[in-house]
Amino acid sequence: MKTGLMQEGSATAPIVALLDAGTAHSNAEVVRARAFAEPLLAAEQLDTGENALAHADGVAAILQGIGSAPELQAAAYLVYAGDFLNKPEEVVSKAFGDSYASLVSHTRKLVQLQRAARGAAAGGDRKGDQRAEQTERVRKMLLAFSRDLRVVLLRLASRLQTLRWFAAVR
Repeated sequence: MKTGLMQEGSATAPIVALLDAGTAHSNAEVVRARAFAEPLLAAEQLDTGENALAHADGVAAILQGIGSAPELQAAAYLVYAGDFLNKPEEVVSKAFGDSYASLVSHTRKLVQLQRAARGAAAGGDRKGDQRAEQTERVRKMLLAFSRDLRVVLLRLASRLQTLRWFAAVR
């Protein structure tokens, strides 16, 4: 039975060809984001000691492995590059668009909240004030999660990459 989807001599159905063309365009966005981030990240190290570009590569690979959109993989590079830009949201917005800038902004805010929460837990002896501050930080983190689930995926992929790096180093 012929459905008319495949043309004679064609290797793939037209819908598959359209999907492949879309993937090629999206993969170009990942390549462009990596090229943008590489000069900023290549010589930098994260707090853990891992090379920033290698970490971003790992996060992008994890996101690709779970089937996330190539745009989210590209954002992995832009989020880490944002740490080394003067006005990251403006620069990313001009170079990649508002959607990427928003994702970079929300992810960076979440990372800052996590760092502040770790700092508060590590120091200080004012238990009551510390608990109130911690509760407020958790509330803000939950609000950040509810705005954009891509932020959650980026952070989880980042944490998984960090764990993989520690396992490989130790």
